[in-house]
Amino acid sequence: MKNKTKRRSLSRFASHILLSGAIVITVFCVGYITTLDMMSSTYRAAIEFYVLLLAELTAFTCFADYIHKTL
Repeated sequence: MKNKTKRRSLSRFASHILLSGAIVITVFCVGYITTLDMMSSTYRAAIEFYVLLLAELTAFTCFADYIHKTL
């Protein structure tokens, strides 16, 4: 017997927050990154910070959506 888990999609509210947050983060980080010298240590740190912000945005949005759906 297969163990089937129920997949829940993000709510409309959470998906709008995720999309809007990703756009805002991208605009600000790309704007900052373009002012840096290519492949400098600050450039690499800014890229890592951008990836970290996107990962945190995704995690917190999914967590907030889970809390919203279970309450």
